[in-house]
Amino acid sequence: MKKTIVLVQGLPGSGKTTLADILAHKTGGARVNADYVRNNINTNLGFTAEDRIEQARRMAKIASVALTGHNEIAIVDFVCPTPETRKAFKQAAEHRVYNVWMDTIQAGRFEDTNKIYVGPDLNTVDYTAHLYLSEEGFNKVAEEIALQLAVMHNRKARRYYIRYNTHASDSDLRWRVIDAETNEERLADSFRIDDLTLFPCSSIEHSVTKWNVAVDGVAVWVGDSVFFK
Repeated sequence: MKKTIVLVQGLPGSGKTTLADILAHKTGGARVNADYVRNNINTNLGFTAEDRIEQARRMAKIASVALTGHNEIAIVDFVCPTPETRKAFKQAAEHRVYNVWMDTIQAGRFEDTNKIYVGPDLNTVDYTAHLYLSEEGFNKVAEEIALQLAVMHNRKARRYYIRYNTHASDSDLRWRVIDAETNEERLADSFRIDDLTLFPCSSIEHSVTKWNVAVDGVAVWVGDSVFFK
C-alpha cells in the first residue's frame, strides 16, 4: 500500500492549518499539527536552530507513526523554515513526502521566524499556493491536491458502471458507482469525467439486467464526489 506524508509548509499566518484541515477532510488523512505537537509533546524544545531541526525530525516521525495500519495519507502543517529543517524532516520521514508551499504572504507574525525563513527549493515543491486564499480558494486548492494524491495512490484503470440511485428519496439524489470487476459500489453526490468517454452498457444484478453508462479509467474520490481520469 502506498503511503504519503503531505508537508504543508510556509510562514506563520500563510494558511497552512486551514488548508491542512480541509485537505484532511477531503482525503480522510491523518492530521499532525505542529502547534499541538509543540504544546503537548515537544515541550522541551525551544526555537534555537538545533531545536527547530529536532522539531522537524520528530514531526516526520510522528507523521510516519500516523501511517501505521491502513492510513495512506498523513497531513502535516509545519513552518519548516530553513533548508536544514526540511532536510531533517525528509530524512526522518519513513514514507514519500509530498511538499506543499504556502507562498501566500511576505512576512509572518513572528519576527524571529521572518529573519531565518528561507523559501524552499522549487525543485522540491509538488504544489505551490501563490495567493492568499478565500474559503473557495482553499477548497479548490485542497481538491486539486487531493486529486493528485489519489492518482498517485491508485493508478490502475478499470471499468465502472454509473447508475442513478433508484432507491434514493427526493431529498437524497445520488449516483451509484459500481466497480465492474468486484461489484463493490459507492454512492456519489456528483461525478466528473476528464478526457474519457461514457458509453451505454448492461450488467446483471440479482439475475436482473440493469442498464448503465460505463467508463474505463481511474476513479478518484474526493469526499462524496468522484472524478474519472
